[in-house]
Order: sequence, then C-alpha cells, then structure tokens
Amino acid sequence: MENHQIIIGWNERSKQLIKEINEKKEDEKVVLIDATLDNPPELNFTFIKGDASKRDTLEQANIEHAKTVVVTSDFTGGEEEADQYSILVTISIRVANPNVKIITELHTKKHVENAKRAGATTIIRANEFMGGIFFHETYTDCLNRSSIEQIISQQYKTLPVPKHLIGKQFRECQNKFLDKDDLLIGVICDGKMSVNPASEKIINNGDLLISI
Repeated sequence: MENHQIIIGWNERSKQLIKEINEKKEDEKVVLIDATLDNPPELNFTFIKGDASKRDTLEQANIEHAKTVVVTSDFTGGEEEADQYSILVTISIRVANPNVKIITELHTKKHVENAKRAGATTIIRANEFMGGIFFHETYTDCLNRSSIEQIISQQYKTLPVPKHLIGKQFRECQNKFLDKDDLLIGVICDGKMSVNPASEKIINNGDLLISI
C-alpha cells in the first residue's frame, strides 16, 4: 500500500473521517491504527491493532509511503496525558517519515508549539473541529518538510537532571517542565535513550532529560 491515508485512534471523529473518505474518495486507501479496538466496523479500511508511538506498528502501516497521517486525541484520559501522547505519536511519525503530512489533534492551546516542533503540519484543537474539517485538511496540498536530522538538531535538547528533580518520578518531572511550557519526552540512562518511559520511572542523578 502506497500513497495512502493513516488514521490514528478509533473514535467518533475518525469514524466520521473514514466515512467521508469512503463516500467522496472511493479509490483512497485508508489504514486505521488503534490499540483498543477489537471488532472493526464494516467500513472500507485496513485495521492494524497496536501502539502508534511504536516504530514497528507504523512500519506495518507502511508509514514511509503514506500520504497523510491524522493523529486523533484520546478523550478517555486527562487532557495533559492525551496531548503528550499525541505529540509522542507525532514525533514517532516524523522520525519514520520526514515528508509525510501530519494532522495532529490537541486538547490544549499551550501544547500547540510543542506539536509544531514535534513535526505536525496542521494542528486542530479538539473543540474546534469535526470530521469534515479533517477531510478538508487531508486533501490540501502537502507541505515539504526538511530532513529529520535538521528537525532533531534544531528542536530537541538534552539537559542534566535538576537537583530538585533527582529521585522524582518521570511524571512529576513532566509536570514541572510543563509549568515552564516545555515538554519532557524521555530520559537517557546509562547511555540508553528511553522515549515515553513509564510514569513511575525514577529519575536519578547522572541521567539526561530529553525535552522539546
């Protein structure tokens, strides 16, 4: 499958988007990625069950040859957690395909700049869109993006763990960074990088924090 649309997350918005594509772009190929859906509805799309932030899941969807990816937000958890995951998925997609168009849905305005730095082409606020808007954005002209090496070198930074965060859980560190409008996405421990580690992971002296 090439030149296809990938939609992340099963919900009413993605359902509406798939219906509109099926009706108005009958020849368009659609892949849906979702970690919770067990029985896909009878719509015209290919279903992949998995975590869209993982490279192997994206590769199953042939991310390198996709035309557009729509990242819908999970409304079941808190807004902060949902936005952080949407941005994490956006980063994973941009790393896997530096040129694909990414439409990312967010809950909160304060994460818009973080999503842009993560590689989102278009950002849609959760309370400002519906399936028809996604359909419109999906079929606008693709934006040319710079190489992923340039994106990473310009947007990502690593820093030592501040003294007041040593011994704290990763979740607590994320909240402290959010207070300063920074997004903490991972940690480097003993030379090994972990993106989106467990919320309970303890941050130790000597670790490096990764933020955008």
